[in-house]
Amino acid sequence: MKSILKSVLKAGLCMLDQADSEVRDRVSAGVDEVSDRARRTYGEASRRLDRASRAIQGESDNTLRNTVSFLAGIGLGAGVALLCAPTSGEEVRNSIRAKVWNIRQQVKEEIA
Repeated sequence: MKSILKSVLKAGLCMLDQADSEVRDRVSAGVDEVSDRARRTYGEASRRLDRASRAIQGESDNTLRNTVSFLAGIGLGAGVALLCAPTSGEEVRNSIRAKVWNIRQQVKEEIA
């Protein structure tokens, strides 16, 4: 009976060790992925900041292109936000419609 119990305990420990190893591998892969993504994001932010700095200092005059890119980024961000919203499309449209209507009313009140 003791030898069976020892065998079962050894098998359990081996399985735990293997599972622990798999968890470590998954965590390591996740950390590597996050690290790579952070490096890419940092690199892109650095390039954008460099371009903005040169534009402000007058080294390159791409004002129109930068403005269009900025507005396109806002539009893209709004589109992604709408797609990822936790509410249905109809609820989002109704919410946007109500906000636009409220702003229109406020503008009318200010003008009148």
